[in-house]
Amino acid sequence: MRLGKDFDAAIARELRAAGVDDYKVERGGKHPRLVFGHAGRQFSYTLPGSPSDHRALLNMVHDLRGLLGLNLPRPPVPLPPDPPLDLGLIAIARQRVEANPPSLPTEKDLRLYELLDSVFEEVASLARRAQAADPAAWTHTHLERLERLVALGLAESDVAGRYRRLS
Repeated sequence: MRLGKDFDAAIARELRAAGVDDYKVERGGKHPRLVFGHAGRQFSYTLPGSPSDHRALLNMVHDLRGLLGLNLPRPPVPLPPDPPLDLGLIAIARQRVEANPPSLPTEKDLRLYELLDSVFEEVASLARRAQAADPAAWTHTHLERLERLVALGLAESDVAGRYRRLS
């Protein structure tokens, strides 16, 4: 019974990633068995007898990684620092809103209003809460909208360029 080159390659790749050089596939019985030593212990893993199921390879790789300790959760990736807020951009946004003051909030204004809390918050943290892929770009596109909310009396900002909702 032959496992197939995909299974052979996956076994070799996963065992090599864990530092296992010596392993063998024993045949006999209904299913072949993979036998190897790792971290001072001897392991025996039953391989699929007929790897015709499209998930068989993925399941085997997952099981091997579990045996080898490679499925352990990874530590969280630290968030990059918030981009610095250019107060000049806020001044430009305020001038644009003053030149064309809003009379009613738009749907986009109201969606942004929902992100605001009653505590002053930096634009970068609002971008994180909005799950923006690029916080700097999100800041540039939403800064004028935040100033629209201030002009409508729905929000206020402080001298540091932070915004909060007015109840």
